[in-house]
Amino acid sequence: MTGASNPILYPETAFMGYRDKTNYEPFGDPASYNTRPVRPYNATQWAGVALGSLGILMALLHFGNELGWFALGFDLGVPASISAMMLGSLLVNSRREPVPDLAPELAAARRRWTLIVTLTVVALIGVAMIADAFLGAK
Repeated sequence: MTGASNPILYPETAFMGYRDKTNYEPFGDPASYNTRPVRPYNATQWAGVALGSLGILMALLHFGNELGWFALGFDLGVPASISAMMLGSLLVNSRREPVPDLAPELAAARRRWTLIVTLTVVALIGVAMIADAFLGAK
């Protein structure tokens, strides 16, 4: 690289890279991911703890079986244990502490656009299902 396109010589011309997280919002509101699960846990969250623990136990049993420490007679598999752990994490995080709305005056507009986008997607999926049912490959 030469000239003004070299980010080492001219850092003000550097591209926004994967490490630049200044405006990165993966799911819309980054503030909501910095909150913790609401305590005390309800039944759904405790089910998530139990499911996550079951996933960890399944993974340990699978690896113990693969290493020959004991013979189970059946294979639990890694995907089942990872799925149990992920679903358990999802259930534990199902209730989060509330995040204050930074722009309450835009709440009505956000609800309206969410409704418009949701109805559009549902309509497109419905049209695709109907088209597949009548025009799909046979």
